[in-house]
Amino acid sequence: MTQNIRFQSEGDGLLADDILHGADEIARFLGITRRSVYYHAELDQLPVFRLGNQLKARKSTLVQHIAQLEGRHVAEGVASTSGL
Repeated sequence: MTQNIRFQSEGDGLLADDILHGADEIARFLGITRRSVYYHAELDQLPVFRLGNQLKARKSTLVQHIAQLEGRHVAEGVASTSGL
């Protein structure tokens, strides 16, 4: 499942709509606490980046990251039950 982001002329708003600004917005989007955002970011478990001193993340990248984690979890579950 690939999600394409179109880059268009300035003022279009497409890229800006995909960016979450700050730990609070990221936390709200993911349904976790602000502190959890910082914790997982520090451990490189969340695909975030910094501009200056503010954390930022793309919604589309977070959704892809979660899908990959889900896929890995499903694959591990299948592997662990295949020996039954």
